[in-house]
Amino acid sequence: SDITYRDGTVEYIKDYIVKTSDNVYNGLKLVSLDSQSFKLLHAGKGELLYAQDKTGIYYKGEKKIDQFPVKEGEYKILENSRHTYLVTKYRVYMEDQLIREADSETFGIIKDRIISKIAKDKKNY
Repeated sequence: SDITYRDGTVEYIKDYIVKTSDNVYNGLKLVSLDSQSFKLLHAGKGELLYAQDKTGIYYKGEKKIDQFPVKEGEYKILENSRHTYLVTKYRVYMEDQLIREADSETFGIIKDRIISKIAKDKKNY
């Protein structure tokens, strides 16, 4: 069945992420993000992983991980078989956890079949 919203607008960001003029939904779950400034940064397998609004960056639309939104080109998403990383200009997150000592400029994932579950930067493995 079709869903009708107060102003009649609906924007399907992904199959399971819906934005209206008033709300953002992750599947059937209402997400507490500002609809007008909402931006999807990365969607995982069947769910919203990283998104932002004017107040900051959120993990799974629930946990605020950074108070500073990013602009296009100021972030990258890296994935390996176990983890998803959000790398911004100044910070690196593994899922919702800040990796405090990580260098965001050199952070990457090791491309090796045997050790493909490891990430690195210029200081650490």
